[in-house]
Amino acid sequence: MTEIVGTATTDKFSSQLTAFGINPSKIHRNLTVEQMVSYAVERKEGVVNSTGSLSVNTGKYTGRSPDDRFIVYDDKTHDAIDWGKINHQFPSGKFEKILENILAALLMIDLLYMMIKLMMPLTGEKSITNSQVVSLRKFLKK
Repeated sequence: MTEIVGTATTDKFSSQLTAFGINPSKIHRNLTVEQMVSYAVERKEGVVNSTGSLSVNTGKYTGRSPDDRFIVYDDKTHDAIDWGKINHQFPSGKFEKILENILAALLMIDLLYMMIKLMMPLTGEKSITNSQVVSLRKFLKK
């Protein structure tokens, strides 16, 4: 059974996830700003700075690339999209492969957090460190 945090999901939303093979143990949907900030801090994804804002390190590649919009090219999009400089054709086979990889990664993330939740009582800790997460990721990739 999927735990819902935030606004309850609709049947359509749930069926769309299921159609993509996504069956998470928990869904965070339409959270308040306070809830999102709390989760980000709890998961060590950011800190609340002196002004009360969430501050995160986004890394080296943070820019937006407006000229790189790729749309799956198929029978539905063939005549419906203005192909050109901005709207680039993306082969459906490549999309399917990327989707397959994303779904596998989502399953790994779900497994990772399940393992973390199981480990926390054993270690006596209330949270888990980034190095522990990295170790678990390496273990799961074996």
